[in-house]
Amino acid sequence: MYEALRQRILARAYAPGERLVIDRIAKEFGVSPIPVREAIRQLEADGLIQYTPNVGAVVTTIRQREYIEALTLLAVLEGYATACGVGRFAPEDFAQMDALNAAMEEALEAHEYVRFSQLNRQFHALLCRHCDNETLLDRIAREQRRIDAFRPVGFPFVAGRGRQSVEEHRAIVRALAEGRDAVTVEHLVRQHKLNTIEAVRRLMEQEAQGIR
Repeated sequence: MYEALRQRILARAYAPGERLVIDRIAKEFGVSPIPVREAIRQLEADGLIQYTPNVGAVVTTIRQREYIEALTLLAVLEGYATACGVGRFAPEDFAQMDALNAAMEEALEAHEYVRFSQLNRQFHALLCRHCDNETLLDRIAREQRRIDAFRPVGFPFVAGRGRQSVEEHRAIVRALAEGRDAVTVEHLVRQHKLNTIEAVRRLMEQEAQGIR
């Protein structure tokens, strides 16, 4: 039930600001209200649902500031998670990362931006794979789910950022393969995400000014 509702929210079958009526959803899916309530509680923890007084469960209305804040938090969390794994990466990890970077370049050439984003997510998952802090990994997953909800509306692919991102990925892989220290690696990963934030911020400013 959780995944079904989540996918509907991401697909905008339930629009931002729309009220979710538990009994109606339960009837639609042919289940009792209990799993629907549990799914809504999980979605609230993900930031996709919020409770409004005298209304009930409502699909979260996303604001640009919240999107930037979520990305900023993810920059810090992913940087630290990658640093936790320094010294544990194996040659097969680097081979996988190189393959993902090559596939990302192919996706850019073919203008397959959804595929590019999916490959990018896989790359970042590899960066965090050797972190053994489960609480940290859970928080990263939660922030990624929130960002998934932000992307489909009003945040198009940032032109030119894709190729820069791939090059920054290569620099991170190089640092890990060369055995650079955890502080250096953490900085590279954090700055990589911050560079994306800056690109998105510039795009927002251009759109606000009607430049794009």
